[in-house]
Amino acid sequence: SWEIEEGSYGFDLFDNKKQVAYVDGLASADLARAHLIAAAPDLLAVAVAVVDAWHADDANMERTEPPHIAHARAAIARAKGDQP
Repeated sequence: SWEIEEGSYGFDLFDNKKQVAYVDGLASADLARAHLIAAAPDLLAVAVAVVDAWHADDANMERTEPPHIAHARAAIARAKGDQP
């Protein structure tokens, strides 16, 4: 997971000690955004695992994809830049 460090004007986000993002501002809303950004790789991995598990279950082969799986699949596509 990414680490968050408070700087003079905002929050720096690091992945393996390499800065990967910056959130401008020091307000609580800015910190909340930094936490969401830091959690994004883990959230994406969980979404991919959930969608993959649903599709790997043979019992679901003939079923219509439920809305939560379709929404997760769409979010994964957006996160990967496959959709605007």
